[in-house]
Amino acid sequence: MASGTELKRKGIWRRILSRGPGLASVIYLTVLIGLAIFGPLIAPQDPNQNDLRAVLEPPSIEHWLGTDALGRDALSRLLFASQVSLLATAQAVAVGLLVGVLPGVLAGYLGGIIDTIISRIADVLLSFPSLILALGIVAILGPGLTNAMTAIGIAYGPRFLRIVRGQILFVRGETFVEAAISTGIPRWRVIWAHMLPNAWPALIIQISFMLGLTLIIESSLSFLGLGVQPPNASWGSMIGSSKAYIELAPWLAFAPGLVIFFTSLAFNTLGDVLRDEVSGGREG
Repeated sequence: MASGTELKRKGIWRRILSRGPGLASVIYLTVLIGLAIFGPLIAPQDPNQNDLRAVLEPPSIEHWLGTDALGRDALSRLLFASQVSLLATAQAVAVGLLVGVLPGVLAGYLGGIIDTIISRIADVLLSFPSLILALGIVAILGPGLTNAMTAIGIAYGPRFLRIVRGQILFVRGETFVEAAISTGIPRWRVIWAHMLPNAWPALIIQISFMLGLTLIIESSLSFLGLGVQPPNASWGSMIGSSKAYIELAPWLAFAPGLVIFFTSLAFNTLGDVLRDEVSGGREG
């Protein structure tokens, strides 16, 4: 596995951008993040402003994506929902890293009974389907976006744990690690500066895949009413609130559904390209 320094030396990001799928994914995600950041400034209307005179209107010049059951502009809500969905997805992955990295380091570096206990806990968590585990945690914590993202992060933390543990085990006995320890450098610094960098390539690839998967799970939880709560909206909650009107106003579910699909596809495509480059693959 290439280290972080090797990735930089290889110019991996330059090569990713030279590949069609990688370039398309980066462009799409860059535009999407820009829209999420500046969405509140460019939204044509207040996303929570009700207009009962314009209920379930189809797309028009005034309302490009139509209006919902309360007469709210669907485009404005989609722009605001982009910020909510992307931040929530990033939050869940961050929680997963917090839950997984430190135990992975301890398991890989200390070994013995500590490794056995941590690994068995991870195995138990991984034995449950991630969505079911997240639903169970939400049932304990209660509905709400923060709780839902915490639940997703806890559910996927063991995946990061396994990656970090494996990489730490791989380099623990290497000469450069033993040389660093022999110089009297504190152990935590040896781990941070000499061992963890070997895990970052695999972690970055996993993060890209997890962003796409987490987005779908967040959308599912919000669709079920366990994520973001009204009057705020995420892409999933927009689809959930439109299901009662799917025959009268199919456009309400169409736009957020497409955004979820293409965003998840972009994250997964970027992960595929990263994996190919790190492993030395050059498949188109």
